[in-house]
Amino acid sequence: MDTMVTKIRTSHGHLGYPVALNVEELAALIASKPHAPLTPSRRARLPQIIFGTLFGRNGLHEFRQPTGLVLLHVTVPADAQAAALQRQRLQQLPETLLAFTDYSRRTLYIVARCMPADGVLPTDPIAYLSHLKLAQQQAARYFEAMTECRVALQEESLQRGCRLCFDAEVYINAGARDLTVLTGLDTLRERYPLARTDRDGITESEPSWADVERERLEYYACVDKAWAKADADEDDPLFGEALVTRLAELCHKAGLPEEACVRRTGAYGRWQLTEDVVRKIFRTAYRRNTSGRPWSAMSEKERIARKVRDFFERRYELRYNVMRQCEEFRPKGIDFHPWMPLTERDINRIGQEQMLDSGAAWPIDIRQYAQSSLTADYNPVHEFLAGCGTWDRRRDYIALLARRVPTTNPNWERLFHRWFLGMVAQWLGYSRDYGNAVVPMLIGPQGCRKSTFCKLLVPRSLREYYIDDIKLDNAEQVERMLCRMALVNIDEYNAKTDREQAKIKRILTERDVQVRRMRSDQYNLRQRMASFVATTNERQPLTDPTGSRRYLCCEVTGTIDTVSPLNYQQLYAQALYELEHGEPTWMSPEEEQLMADYNLRFQSTSTAELLLEAYYKPAPRAKTNFLRAVDILDDLQRRVRGSDRPTMPQLLRALKAQRYDYGALNGQRGWYAQKRE
Repeated sequence: MDTMVTKIRTSHGHLGYPVALNVEELAALIASKPHAPLTPSRRARLPQIIFGTLFGRNGLHEFRQPTGLVLLHVTVPADAQAAALQRQRLQQLPETLLAFTDYSRRTLYIVARCMPADGVLPTDPIAYLSHLKLAQQQAARYFEAMTECRVALQEESLQRGCRLCFDAEVYINAGARDLTVLTGLDTLRERYPLARTDRDGITESEPSWADVERERLEYYACVDKAWAKADADEDDPLFGEALVTRLAELCHKAGLPEEACVRRTGAYGRWQLTEDVVRKIFRTAYRRNTSGRPWSAMSEKERIARKVRDFFERRYELRYNVMRQCEEFRPKGIDFHPWMPLTERDINRIGQEQMLDSGAAWPIDIRQYAQSSLTADYNPVHEFLAGCGTWDRRRDYIALLARRVPTTNPNWERLFHRWFLGMVAQWLGYSRDYGNAVVPMLIGPQGCRKSTFCKLLVPRSLREYYIDDIKLDNAEQVERMLCRMALVNIDEYNAKTDREQAKIKRILTERDVQVRRMRSDQYNLRQRMASFVATTNERQPLTDPTGSRRYLCCEVTGTIDTVSPLNYQQLYAQALYELEHGEPTWMSPEEEQLMADYNLRFQSTSTAELLLEAYYKPAPRAKTNFLRAVDILDDLQRRVRGSDRPTMPQLLRALKAQRYDYGALNGQRGWYAQKRE
């Protein structure tokens, strides 16, 4: 193995000469026992291992060669058995190059080689850092999807690594497969670009990783300048405040974003200042008039509105989740902080922070700004699809997914492929007259993992937009669910009443939905997002023969494979590729007839059909064979008792199902039938 890493000996805060170390040598070093007990002071002097970059003899200032290795931090469960299972799953992946734990045994380090699609790593430090940051995100998403572990994203840099750890169970795979980092902009990303709007209403693209890294380097250059011009003693109580004041002025002059500088400065404990003091110093240095107008020339409302907007631009990021139908926020300057729904408690807290920031806004002002159309729309499904990249065309991933279900249906794989394309087209809102009107129905005994397979169809990052059941009692809740959910599983379909099944049949063909927001009397036309699947243990769940062409029945004959890793990026990249190249997303009349013919074995037979079949048979269209439906019903009701007596609607459905001819004679309507001998 020719993969190398950098080992730097540290002692009392000073860095020694970098040493290029073979990964196999590193694994042997990790597996060895330490020569002495590892006290905190000894751990601080252990070598630092840097995986992503090789450095020259001049230390961290001499970028020599990229390695493409990415270090991931995986949180280890507290349960020993769960931790062992998680480690085993990670080690089974062919992309895992190294796996070892830290001293506390609470973090598992995973090392994988991430290469661009062309196989050539960038040699420019800024471009290579952009590659590493994108690789960390995609690798974390991949390992989380494959093993359902938690990967803690870190701020990537060329110097990021970890201390040398001693783990006797270190795992190394000399033939580890490379992870491909997808960087190209496909058609979907161009259709749904990630954009932001500045204070003047001009839309601009998101900053690249190179821009973020350039800002970080410029900030630390300002730190060096501030220290170089410090003329006071460090023991002076005002030294830290004077130094941060100088740093804030330099950062403002360099055009660096205020909030990112505040967070970096607050994390540096040498200043001996609280976060509030640091924030006040930077606010004083960065304060400026708006549009060249003095504050005295503005009304009180304008001053408050501008301060609220300026506060959010500095402190928080906002977006409107069109699936959740709510606002989401996160602190600015923390790229890996999760987005959270903006609740009433958050609005009140932000209002207090704005007042402490010399603002005069109340929570109602904060709410008015956050819940306005100034907040950009965000669709999590579109974001996921935009990040799937390009289909490698090595495998038919949709067919492999369908083959996980053991079945005797000869058309299952082909028709499931068609339904899967229809689901993705439904998410994208492709122009069609109707929605995705087909429902795959898994029919099998308990324990064959039908429901687990349905959940597996949605990537882990979109699981909150998957639901296991549908409540049809409240019509407005059903309409909202059609817009909020990506996939709905009609679990235990046979438990639905005839009325509920009729509602399901109706909503299957809806493409757009009229939704009324709470505490409003206006209806808005919104795109339907949800597609449907169904599961049942009943062997004959279908009751309406006229709607059987809507169901893709699949009799499960074994246990469905839900354990093998699933490459969601390539699965959906294939769907996007086929949609862009004109693959149909709906069933043809011939395919609908195939489904209807196959579904006959799953059609339940009502009491009315059994009685009609026992005592009558279809007859030619002749005057002697003409019978009114009421006469047939009276005859059948005399032959049975109690609850077995059919009703008129049940009899009419039975006559249609058994294909009796319908006609009129002497102004009366009836059916052509003969009594059996």
